[in-house]
Amino acid sequence: LILKREVIPHDEEKKAFRIGSLPEVFKALEYHLDVSTEPSAAVRAVYGLKINSLIIRDVDWVKAHQEAIFPKDTALTALRDAAWDTFLEYSAPHTKVFSVLEAEYRQSVDKLNRESGLESHKSALERLSEHLAYLYGQGAFDLSRGSIFKKLFSEASLELRAHVLSYIGRSIGKEDGDIDPLIK
Repeated sequence: LILKREVIPHDEEKKAFRIGSLPEVFKALEYHLDVSTEPSAAVRAVYGLKINSLIIRDVDWVKAHQEAIFPKDTALTALRDAAWDTFLEYSAPHTKVFSVLEAEYRQSVDKLNRESGLESHKSALERLSEHLAYLYGQGAFDLSRGSIFKKLFSEASLELRAHVLSYIGRSIGKEDGDIDPLIK
């Protein structure tokens, strides 16, 4: 309810809107991030679903609460996965969002070997690879040493590599403009 369009406006006149400018919104969002009062994975999934909007509306608030949204504590892995997997599945990749969530993307790539055989994570891993392919195409990062995309390819299963290459091929087929010579 808090993240509905009526509460978080999208029109140009209210571009300066920030979550902190509505204390009741700020308080409710923080309340639902408190694991002791709201341990539900479903609620955490809503944060993943709406993270793009939250970043666009108040990037500083998201940065301040990023670890609560995507907990690092291994005891809270189910909550992190609920938010992260929902984000990957239902949110479009965006360079501004990547700049805020790069550590989360890197953590997911780091976990590839442990999760690549898990059927429950197959869709999320495929979406992770699609997000990274799209973000590379948008110039969010390059292919230099230490590149997240290079690491994806070095860590991913053969099946996941095939998936991302298929995604790239389908995406290039939809492009109207010039294609980077490196990709050709």
